[in-house]
Amino acid sequence: MTAIAALPPSHSLIQVVNEANLNKIESFLNDTAYREAIENSSTYNSRLCRERRLRMPFLDSQTGPKRTKGGGRGRKKANYDAADSDKPFVCDRHPTCLQFTANMIVSVRKYRWQCIECKCCSICGTSDNDDQLLFCDDCDRGYHMYCLSPPLASPPEGSWSCRLCLAEFHHHD
Repeated sequence: MTAIAALPPSHSLIQVVNEANLNKIESFLNDTAYREAIENSSTYNSRLCRERRLRMPFLDSQTGPKRTKGGGRGRKKANYDAADSDKPFVCDRHPTCLQFTANMIVSVRKYRWQCIECKCCSICGTSDNDDQLLFCDDCDRGYHMYCLSPPLASPPEGSWSCRLCLAEFHHHD
């Protein structure tokens, strides 16, 4: 892997994730300990907590411009050393690494993924009322429960998939 001084926001996940890192991610998905932790987690949020403990390397730099509290957009540049090329490639702002399911790996190639700190509703585009955000177990997009049609009064038990993923991954269920 070559050193990258700073990634412009136009770089998508597909440009940032090289084949070697994709293979590492896929090998984690096949790891027995990882799979057991995931299978024993009934919701995405509890899975996320377990997954963070496992610390699978994932490229988190594709979050693009960071929103600031004043509503403006800023960009934090990071410098990367070629000597660190075998280490997880994460942005300075969000040092945690995420682990993705096979469906998430497919999904994040199609849209601009957001880390948990930047996550906003895919319908209204805001991060207001983040306690009302529900995350799709297949694509990791966030949705306010009140923005869904029909709206949800409370989070569903077990896993939940947005209608985009229901159509893409579960149309035969």
